[in-house]
Amino acid sequence: MRRMIQILLVLSLLAVGLVASGAALSLEEPPTPRPQVSPDSVGYRLTPAEQEHLVELGLDPQEVADVSIVGDSENIDWRKVTEVVFVLNPEEVLTSTPTKGNNHGVQLDLLGSYYLTNVGSLCCEYWAVEDWVSGYGPGTLTYSSAVTSEHSFSANVGVSASVVTAGVGFDVTWSNTHTDSFSTDVPAGQCKKILSIEIKKQRSFDVWANPWLGSDYYAGSGSAHKSMGRTFVVTGC
Repeated sequence: MRRMIQILLVLSLLAVGLVASGAALSLEEPPTPRPQVSPDSVGYRLTPAEQEHLVELGLDPQEVADVSIVGDSENIDWRKVTEVVFVLNPEEVLTSTPTKGNNHGVQLDLLGSYYLTNVGSLCCEYWAVEDWVSGYGPGTLTYSSAVTSEHSFSANVGVSASVVTAGVGFDVTWSNTHTDSFSTDVPAGQCKKILSIEIKKQRSFDVWANPWLGSDYYAGSGSAHKSMGRTFVVTGC
């Protein structure tokens, strides 16, 4: 009889523990999966909670709603970010506005020439972590590094950089190496991390061929990527 009572007491305690554990778990905020940009794109959108937090830090609501995060940026809990500082590239930004439509850049070869059509607007901002430093307080945490910012393009047909440059309105071969620095105070007993994140936007385009003989035809498509600068993001370790 005593043995039976002991077993019943143990089972009762286990049941109480499971109920308490379930109640504690229910108090935690469940992780919110980030929406994918599109089935054909790489990257994810910020969750509504992450967007709201960044807007509270002073970022433009439309910007944080449209931005996609790629690579290691997906692993950041953006609700815990404490500072966001943007540093523009050492060149003009958003000064080129090419007219949509045909752009007959010169690219002559044995088959004829290529030109761009349907050049999209500069859009689709995305963030990618390039580097980071971390440290414990008290003290000042500083990030300083030589970084290379560059424009680029990709296409599924052999169109030249000069034709793409003429079509999208910025030099897709441009690059610049410079030193970026940023510092933040770290209180005693805390650990902070500074992330250096490159910001890029892109223009999509179609490529048409103009052969020596015959009619023009659709040859492929591509996108040009414009480096807008970078942002320093401060978060916990």
